[in-house]
Amino acid sequence: MMMMKFLIFCLLFVSNIQVAARNQIRFGSTQSALALDSGATFLGRVQQQNVDSGTINNMIIEQGGFTGKEGSAFLGTPIQFKNGVLTVGESISNLDGILDPQKSIINLVDNALAQPGGTLISNPGGLYTLTTVSKPGFNFLRGQPLFNRPVPGHPAPQPNAITLHNQNTILSLGIQNTLNTNIILNGGSIVLEDDLRMGDLGILKGGNAGFGGVVFNNRKLSLGGIAADWNDTIVWNSANDLQLNSAVTLNGIWAFIGTSQINGNGNVIDLSNGGRLYVLANPFSSEPSILRLAGVNIKGLGSGSILLGNVPGQTLDTGAQLILTDCVIEMDDSYDFTCGTVIIEGNTGIITRDNFLSFVDSPDGTTHGHLTVESVSLTYDTQWMFDQNNIRPNLIQDPTGKYVTVLGGGEIRTFKEDSLTFRNYQTSGLLQKYAIVANYRPFHVLPTPIDTGGFDFNVTVDGNTNFLGFTRDDTPVFFVVDGVQATMTNVVMRDLSTKHISLGVGSSLIFGDKTTILLARNEVLNTTWTFSGETIFKGAGNILTLGPNGAIQLIGEGSSLLFAGITIEGINGTNISCTDDSSTISLQGVKWVQSGDFNYPTGSFQILDDTTMMGPYNFTFSSTQLFAIQSAATLSWVRNMIFNYAPTDGNMTSFQFAGPTAALFMDEATFNAPTGVLLDTGLLVVRDYNFASGLTFGPNLTVDQPSSAVLASS
Repeated sequence: MMMMKFLIFCLLFVSNIQVAARNQIRFGSTQSALALDSGATFLGRVQQQNVDSGTINNMIIEQGGFTGKEGSAFLGTPIQFKNGVLTVGESISNLDGILDPQKSIINLVDNALAQPGGTLISNPGGLYTLTTVSKPGFNFLRGQPLFNRPVPGHPAPQPNAITLHNQNTILSLGIQNTLNTNIILNGGSIVLEDDLRMGDLGILKGGNAGFGGVVFNNRKLSLGGIAADWNDTIVWNSANDLQLNSAVTLNGIWAFIGTSQINGNGNVIDLSNGGRLYVLANPFSSEPSILRLAGVNIKGLGSGSILLGNVPGQTLDTGAQLILTDCVIEMDDSYDFTCGTVIIEGNTGIITRDNFLSFVDSPDGTTHGHLTVESVSLTYDTQWMFDQNNIRPNLIQDPTGKYVTVLGGGEIRTFKEDSLTFRNYQTSGLLQKYAIVANYRPFHVLPTPIDTGGFDFNVTVDGNTNFLGFTRDDTPVFFVVDGVQATMTNVVMRDLSTKHISLGVGSSLIFGDKTTILLARNEVLNTTWTFSGETIFKGAGNILTLGPNGAIQLIGEGSSLLFAGITIEGINGTNISCTDDSSTISLQGVKWVQSGDFNYPTGSFQILDDTTMMGPYNFTFSSTQLFAIQSAATLSWVRNMIFNYAPTDGNMTSFQFAGPTAALFMDEATFNAPTGVLLDTGLLVVRDYNFASGLTFGPNLTVDQPSSAVLASS
């Protein structure tokens, strides 16, 4: 039967037979296939061949046409696919478009068979074709294509460009692997459906039109790891995350509209050959365009230019902003900003030499450039040249702040060999990328200056989902200055040590919402660490010892703190606590080691995974809230651990097993419930000699107690 189906649905050409295709080829489904045997040739002589819902199978590419195994070949006129499948070498691709066997091109184009807008969805195999997009409007390239095309006389396959037809062409990219080819835009645009990683040799080119665009669609674009020349005009639309992984020589124009950010990772954008960065008015919004540069080095300002809100021949103040954090700009000629605002949010350096960076009126007097330094240092380096106040005007020359504004103790200064604060963070600022904090790069949390005068000492540092990495030294590197009440939010504080934090007189630190603490070694805590919001404390298998003055406190309504993969020693009194009944402390893979009796009077308590509590001390749960062992989790009481369930409201049901897979293991332990407790479901495992009082077993509770084990009344 299977052989019969194969003969019905597959057409097999044997060697030395040629067939002239004059009609449309119809298939019952994509499981139906057309394949060539050794030496066979399929020659189409009509204007074009049509494949409807079928498969063209087992082709590789050679000069002059597609070939199958042992010299078989598909030749002749283009083949149109509708909901078809094209097998090329090891690549299997769903295709709505046209295959030209003679030119080795897949063209995503509207035609009689294809749906509006072409589509190519490829698996990870090699796709030995060029790809072009000729259809105005949206076309789609998805999957994991690898573009490789054998070139006569070349030892290895070469990548093929993806080519857009004209300025009316839009290609939507949803590629999960690294794109190992150039994209030639020809005035068209690509829209990111997924994060896009360019290969080391792949860049965007303008083609015959000399320009093209990228719509980021809240996605990330990572450029390749080999230095590249960019010679054309690329319009970046809302480029919220453009990652540089190598040096970029910009000989053309990068124009940004909307809110954009380049994360340079310390790499260089070289403007020395006349390259230009534009921050232009956003035609789709009344909000000003913003370009943030984080960790970017700009080379050749002067020969190249940065234009904010205007283009040559047009003077228009659109409120465009350039925001710099942890950047270095190297000048090779003097340069004037005549429009827009440059904002220094993180310490930034300008290598001026004997050149001047000036903020001045435009030639027609309708606009002017502006510089704002927010609570940090803008440092200029004249190197061996004489200091001439190379960033102009200075504050004395601009008493009204028309051109230059310095806020919150910030400064504009010449380079000098002194200790620089790594970053100064304010309530208005975000951590733009990850940062390494060390004794040579300390982290200072300073009060926020108020424009009307004075300071705001309640400072929130928004980590913006990035991390602060701490080096393994024993000296303070994270400073909260006198009087500042600091809150860290939305950040991972990696390899943090209790020795890293230094609080000034009257200052405090809260690990706030979406903050994760990750230990790198065993630590002793002798102060109170305060958590608020949704927080995580990961031990990575290390030990946290609470010293005589050490405590963990969870504050705020609805807050939660998860301890994961950690051993906590020195627990006693109420040195781990909640201040609100709506808050919850959870344990996941924790060893809980008490040094004395412990009381938990407020909030909920959860066991999320295997957790062990060790005695010989009392754990008294006096809260009126829930103590829960979640499904598939096991709570073990060992070494004469004494657990007292004593809620102040006398509730018998707040100690709960979440389901039949939740387990309580007792080995030489005591479970007291002075006002009684109902264990209605779950698993109770008893080993060795144990004591219990006030326990009532419900019908759904399973007790695993071998004859050698005892659960006696205490």
